[in-house]
Amino acid sequence: MTRPKNPFSIAHTSNKFSSGKPYHISNYVIHERFSKARKSYPAAITKIVEPYYFHEAVKNPKWREVMTKEIEALDLNNTWTLEELPLRKKPINCKWVYKVKHNLDRSIEWYKARLVIHRDQ
Repeated sequence: MTRPKNPFSIAHTSNKFSSGKPYHISNYVIHERFSKARKSYPAAITKIVEPYYFHEAVKNPKWREVMTKEIEALDLNNTWTLEELPLRKKPINCKWVYKVKHNLDRSIEWYKARLVIHRDQ
C-alpha cells in the first residue's frame, strides 16, 4: 500500500461524536458589568469556531495551512522519525489541538494548530 502524499486527503467525512453546533459563550459568561467595548468581545470571538476533530479542521484552508506549517516545523526541528514498531509494542497516538488567537481589538491574530501526544484512557 502506498502512502498518500497529502495527509489531509484521508480526512473522514462522518462524525458520530460531534453535533457540529458550537456552544455559544453567552451561555457561560455573564457580562452585565463589562464596559461597552468589552461586551462586544465575546460575540466577536464566537464568530470563528475552533474545530475539535481533524475532519472538521481539514475542510478549512486556514486550518490546513497551519497544520502543514506545524508538520514542516516538526520535521525541520527533527522532532520525530518514522521507525518500525517492535513486536508487542503500541504506537504513540497523537491529536491535533486548534486555537484561534485574538488581538485586543478582537481581530484574529493567528490560527494555531499543534500536534500533541494523545494518551488513551
